[in-house]
Amino acid sequence: MTIQGRRLRRKFLEDKYNAVVFKKCCAHKAYIVGGYVRDTLRGVPSQDRDFVISGDLTSFVYKLRDLMGGTIVKFAKGDMVRLAFTSGITLDFSSPAGKMEEDLEKRDFTINAIAWSTETGLVDMHGGL
Repeated sequence: MTIQGRRLRRKFLEDKYNAVVFKKCCAHKAYIVGGYVRDTLRGVPSQDRDFVISGDLTSFVYKLRDLMGGTIVKFAKGDMVRLAFTSGITLDFSSPAGKMEEDLEKRDFTINAIAWSTETGLVDMHGGL
């Protein structure tokens, strides 16, 4: 792993919410995607984290809630479950729209089509950086 890769790993995992999600998702493939990745790369704090996770989202989010607290919000439309905290931090979980590459392709801007995981590191297939 490069020095830059180690720095990014440290940046993402020093956040307690991210650390718990990635630690508990061992049975699932997990990526943090979109605006939080963009903001972290820019050095800007962000309250909202979007995760793409394979497997049963609802049961995974309930396990997280048991560990961290928060309120679970299920959306009527789409396949997304939110874990919201009184601090204003939200963790949004969705299933991948096809392969991860296809999921990222559907994002609004290339800078938001970047993902990171503990397994792969930074994924930037559309030149968002």
